[in-house]
Amino acid sequence: AGQVVGMLAALGISGITVYYRPNDCLISSGDYLVYITYRPVHGQVRDINRYTVSAIIGGEGCTVTFLGIVRDDPDQTAAVLRSAMAGNFDLLLVSGGSSKGDRDFVVDTIEALGGKVLLHGISIKPGKPTILASLEGRPIFGLPGHPLSCIMVTFRFVLPLVKRLAGLTDLSTPTTRATLTASTPSSLGIEEYVGVSLDKRSDGLLATPIFTKSAAISPLSMAKGFIVIPAASEGWEAGEDVEVHLIG
Repeated sequence: AGQVVGMLAALGISGITVYYRPNDCLISSGDYLVYITYRPVHGQVRDINRYTVSAIIGGEGCTVTFLGIVRDDPDQTAAVLRSAMAGNFDLLLVSGGSSKGDRDFVVDTIEALGGKVLLHGISIKPGKPTILASLEGRPIFGLPGHPLSCIMVTFRFVLPLVKRLAGLTDLSTPTTRATLTASTPSSLGIEEYVGVSLDKRSDGLLATPIFTKSAAISPLSMAKGFIVIPAASEGWEAGEDVEVHLIG
């Protein structure tokens, strides 16, 4: 900020130590994706994740370079990964292609290029088909293609890594306490993330769960945060005091 620079100048300080700005790249994967300027036809969707992911991690001070949409083709996937490795990127994010279907080539391509897949699949909901890998010493996240899954994985896993690369020590998201307005059931063995809206009342905050499918984006746009239901819990009842991780 200008006022901080002015203060430093007034003190005769001509140089300071700053943290490195992470330089990340993002690739969108899928035959069904089109750029947002296109009108989708049957079987196509606009590339939402490019913008949500860039906004989330870009808001933490890193630079995000978009390398384009890659079709479900192993040769094309390998070519764009090689291009990413040739760039000066600290982190590579691939949106889509992380599921275990016949047309998802991200894992196989990373391994074919000499990379190491550290994990493929996490016991979370949404966001189970997440990939964490390493290629030429640089981390790669394979993010789920469904928008809600992609957003939650970005907040829960990618954002802390971006903060670490920027030299920050506090990797947590801001939180607040609120009273849950509706019961939120969950399955044992799976850590579940549920978006909530927040309403301020005289006696405190109310958190209302937003129940939606992982492919939906509109309901989540109303969310002010999300709650985390631990894997050992079967959910929470209405009226319970919960911790809300704030977003936006």
